[in-house]
Amino acid sequence: MKKHEVITVCYGQEQRWGSREEAQEFFLEAMLNSDGAECNRYTNVYCKLLNGQDHCTDIEE
Repeated sequence: MKKHEVITVCYGQEQRWGSREEAQEFFLEAMLNSDGAECNRYTNVYCKLLNGQDHCTDIEE
């Protein structure tokens, strides 16, 4: 079964992930290890990943 590729953009840097799960793991860890505005950026991306979006940015919409 092919994993679904997702794209994240955080701090202006685009990254392609081989699977949604891999991206979610990274951003969850980043959220837990940051605070303030940095944590908000990671949280924005993480929530969009959880909602099933394929292109997730750190911009609050």
